[in-house]
Amino acid sequence: MRGDISEDAFAWARRAVAEAGILYRISSGAALSAASEIARVPENHGKLIVAILALADERYFSTPLIPQE
Repeated sequence: MRGDISEDAFAWARRAVAEAGILYRISSGAALSAASEIARVPENHGKLIVAILALADERYFSTPLIPQE
């Protein structure tokens, strides 16, 4: 895997919020990041990649996942 996995997890979790409008846990961001990496492997071209995502709750509003303005 490339880069810092925690930064990738945050980035993917934020992307999921922005694109799907659903707040996911940081672990779900990590699952999305891993699925993205697996999908990039040439042998996996055209294959279905599945990631299981857990929904977040209000405790995540105080984490770096949600920017405080």
